[in-house]
Amino acid sequence: MKELNGIEITKLGGRSYGESIRKDTSGIHDKYWISRNKPIHQDNGPGTDMFAVKNSTISITPLHLGLTDNDNISSLQVLLSGISDELNQAT
Repeated sequence: MKELNGIEITKLGGRSYGESIRKDTSGIHDKYWISRNKPIHQDNGPGTDMFAVKNSTISITPLHLGLTDNDNISSLQVLLSGISDELNQAT
């Protein structure tokens, strides 16, 4: 098990995939295959959940219907100040 590097309040990382649709007409019914290709756009830099997890950090992302709840990030940072130090002492 990797050692944790603390806790971070993060925003959602972003990914966009190119999708392809393939039609198969070889049978009695047409079949459609939708596949997701490699990511064509990624926003996974510092401050995102993906970056935190990749760097062995616990990620907490406040969410709402529009995904990241930007208004509550600072409130959570105040709430969690010091918890990261306590976690490191416990491991």
